[in-house]
Amino acid sequence: FLIISPSIILYSQGYRFDFEARKLTKTGAFYFKTQPKSCEVFINGELIKEKTDFLFGTILVENLLPGRYPVEIKKGGYLPWKKNLDVEAMMTTEAKNVVLFPENISFQILTTGIENIFLAPSTRKAILKKRDSQGWYLTVLNLESNLEELLVREKDLRKKTDFLNLEWSNDSRNLIIKASLGEQEKFFF
Repeated sequence: FLIISPSIILYSQGYRFDFEARKLTKTGAFYFKTQPKSCEVFINGELIKEKTDFLFGTILVENLLPGRYPVEIKKGGYLPWKKNLDVEAMMTTEAKNVVLFPENISFQILTTGIENIFLAPSTRKAILKKRDSQGWYLTVLNLESNLEELLVREKDLRKKTDFLNLEWSNDSRNLIIKASLGEQEKFFF
C-alpha cells in the first residue's frame, strides 16, 4: 500500500520517470487540429494508435516527457506535414491549423491577361484589370460560379483615361474607381 498508492497518485498527476535524466518528471502534451480529418499522427517515427477524429479533425497526445519531438501527420492521397515541436512540462503544444494538400493538385485557368486583381471584402467577387488594343478594361469575376462579365472599358469614360486605383465598399456591393483625365483625378462610383 505504501509503495503503490504514491505511484498511482503521481501517475494520475502526470508524473513519469525519465530514464535518460533518471528522475521523476511532469509530462506535457500535443494538441493537433487537421484538415482533412482522420489523419495518422507519428511522433518519433512511431504511429500513435489513434487518428484525428472524424468530426473535428483533432487529437490530444498526452503523457509526453519534456523535449523536442519530430512530428509527422499523414493521410493517403495527401502530402505529409512534418515539424519538430517542443513539449514542456505541464504545457500543451498546439498546432491547430495543420492543412494537408492533395498530392495531385490540378489547377484550372479561369482567365488570362490580368494586370491587377482587386478582391472584394466578402471574397466572393474580384475585379480584374485587363488590357487589350482598345485600352484597359475591368471585369467582375464571381469566384463562386467562375463567371466573368465586363464592368467598364476605358473608352466608356469619354476621354483617354488612366486607371489609378479601385476601392471596394465594406459590404462588397459598391466600388469607387479612381482615374485621371489629363491632369485631373476623377472618381467613378
